[in-house]
Amino acid sequence: MLEELLRKEPAEVKKLRLSGKYGIQMTTDTKERVNTMCNLSEVILEKGIEQGIEKKMLEVIRNMIRHDYSDEQIMEVVDVPKDKVKLIREEMQQPV
Repeated sequence: MLEELLRKEPAEVKKLRLSGKYGIQMTTDTKERVNTMCNLSEVILEKGIEQGIEKKMLEVIRNMIRHDYSDEQIMEVVDVPKDKVKLIREEMQQPV
């Protein structure tokens, strides 16, 4: 049933599936709960995408630093502020 709620489909489609497949009656309360779950799944998905983008951006910046790109070049390519590039550069220089 959780799979039905997490599908990337409109809430109305999910409600129909839950009703038909699992015999859940769509009362006003149940509809509100399904809408809440659908909204939560969208937020979780968006947060995961944001984290993935951030992780990849950090990886690109680190690779550019390893290949001797200047802070200005990195800022231009990745579109990040100089403080962020400097911070990552400093973190990379610290012993592990």
